[in-house]
Amino acid sequence: MSATVETNILLPCSASTAFTRFLDVVWRQGGGMGTPTILVEGDSDGVGCLRRVALGIEELITGATHGSQINYKIAKFSILMPMSTHAGVVRFEEHEGNTLVIWKCDFTPSFWGVEWLLRWTISYAFNNMLSALRASFRD
Repeated sequence: MSATVETNILLPCSASTAFTRFLDVVWRQGGGMGTPTILVEGDSDGVGCLRRVALGIEELITGATHGSQINYKIAKFSILMPMSTHAGVVRFEEHEGNTLVIWKCDFTPSFWGVEWLLRWTISYAFNNMLSALRASFRD
């Protein structure tokens, strides 16, 4: 059974700037959740970038359209995050000089009874990373 987590944040910038800042602050620097190890750099929009985050989880950017969206998936799971699938999309929607960043993922728990924990953990991580992204505009 698949589950979904979605969160968003409004940033005071263009969609292009939000996209670039997301790649830098969240994807490459970890968004305050620990600095990931970049295993493969990827292209200028991040496509092909493979990073290792906490618990040895590896995430891969599978597609991107600059200033519009980033698609990624978990390429290597951890026994401590019991999921069999996790695919996400980060969308950037510009509105009157601001950009709404919408981060959504669909995941499948590995076994019954852990969906609530995974939902909470993913929501916590997304919200913290997006808060770090917003804070990067105060510097």
